[in-house]
Amino acid sequence: MRLRSLTVAAVAAFALVPVTGVPSLAATTTQPTAAAVSDGIWKSGATRRPPVRTSIAAALRTTQDYQDRVLALTNGERTRRGLRALAPSACADGFANSWAATIAGRNALSHQQLSPILSACRARSVGENVAYGKVTADVMVQMWMNSPGHRANMLNPTFSHLGVGAAASSGGSMFGVQVFLTI
Repeated sequence: MRLRSLTVAAVAAFALVPVTGVPSLAATTTQPTAAAVSDGIWKSGATRRPPVRTSIAAALRTTQDYQDRVLALTNGERTRRGLRALAPSACADGFANSWAATIAGRNALSHQQLSPILSACRARSVGENVAYGKVTADVMVQMWMNSPGHRANMLNPTFSHLGVGAAASSGGSMFGVQVFLTI
């Protein structure tokens, strides 16, 4: 799994990579070593499984369930700490879903430009978490919470809204995107 975090107000990029294929929290610096990155894209060396064949309706239902679970777990983490729950944002959902589909199609993790989100969603600030892996929504949220940069986004008291996107790659990895807004 690889995770990254980016906010407009304060840029902080973090990467978490698996060690020997097991989800872990082996953190790299903001400038990963050449051994971890090739042409700016992390290479796991893991073998690919053939694409999972499923109906479009089942895939959409599964993706929506994944997104709903990420939103619920994120709000659970916030409310447990006395913060208000994030309201769902259709605008942020659109950007999160579009970007999840883009990076899943590329099978490469990266951030989208956040300035268009600010203007389109009429937000004062925006933050983004991205991740991928063959993991459940619960594991993805837990890994974000275990990473200081991602945790900061998820528990930022100034954020008021959240959009969540998820898309499966042809290799079976789930690409997750959280777009946080202050409106």
